Amino acid sequence: MARLGRRHLLTIALLGALPRTGRDSKADEPKILFADWINTLYIRELARREAAEAGAGAQLSNEELQALLSPEVQAMLDAVKDRTPPPTEPEGPILHILFGWGALPRRKIEIVSITADGDGRAKVGIRINGNFRSLVLTGRFNQTGKAWQIDDIDYGGSPDRTLRGRLERMKSWPKR
Repeated sequence: MARLGRRHLLTIALLGALPRTGRDSKADEPKILFADWINTLYIRELARREAAEAGAGAQLSNEELQALLSPEVQAMLDAVKDRTPPPTEPEGPILHILFGWGALPRRKIEIVSITADGDGRAKVGIRINGNFRSLVLTGRFNQTGKAWQIDDIDYGGSPDRTLRGRLERMKSWPKR
């Protein structure tokens, strides 16, 4: 067997490392930016909401909603689905999981802007009945499903500032 020189060994080692490095980084990267995914999601869900209110379609199902959320948030949501608000809580759906506080049925919602706010974050500017609200969504790329999922939503104030905060607080609510 011929001896390989030091140059040959170094060349083989470098060539062996190059394809592995490129393959790992490309396979792990999402094909779409989180802010672009959020833009598509919010436009679709606003159209779906308007169609449902006009009697021409269905709102987001629980299964569809769960698919949009990270596994941790899905588990938090499952843990509180049997809870009922205590008498100290306002009645009705005052917090919409995607559109935030005050997005009650039949209220006009407009998407003002959707911009990237760093890697895996997006800012959504909306108007609800003319009142501006800013949401900040944090995403996580699910490697298994090769899709973005929402890991938290900052609603910008009120009793529960974030989605995770709301779900955490709901754990203390009485069971039905």
